Amino acid sequence: GGTMRARARLLERIARHEDVAQVLAEVARFVDPEAPERVDVVAVRDGRAVRRVTALGSGGDPDGRAPVPLPPALRAVLEAGDAPTGVELAEGDGWPAERAAWAAERPGARWSAVPISGDGDGRVGAVIRFAEPGARDDDAETRLREAASLAGIALRQTDLVDRLRHRAFHDALTG
Repeated sequence: GGTMRARARLLERIARHEDVAQVLAEVARFVDPEAPERVDVVAVRDGRAVRRVTALGSGGDPDGRAPVPLPPALRAVLEAGDAPTGVELAEGDGWPAERAAWAAERPGARWSAVPISGDGDGRVGAVIRFAEPGARDDDAETRLREAASLAGIALRQTDLVDRLRHRAFHDALTG
């Protein structure tokens, strides 16, 4: 079906080392093809959000040089390592301004998130889906998990390529 094709297309893009922000935007579209703007992919380093991508493009600093603090709601997900499903958006969640504004207009809006695993047992981000009040989509959970796995492949590969590039251009002794 469409999901298999979308997954294959994403894996191809990752294999071609395409720009990670564009790949992550595609991951957002994979989760919710009908309303991809309701999905965020957040990359995390040292407890800060270094990249935030929606299907509408990249927010934050794509190079991770100006990381922003993680929303408390999301920090809890990364620390626990589990995936909350359909949690109601709350006042102190700390989502970015436009998400908070979106939620304020939709009492009862919910969010679900799946952490993105890095190498070892660390977590390098999360895929978050924001849902309209009362919306039902039984496949969304499966797609969210799948998306987190694909995003993990893309982020690990980017990290590897960066490390190899650094090694190629820097002397091991003098940096």
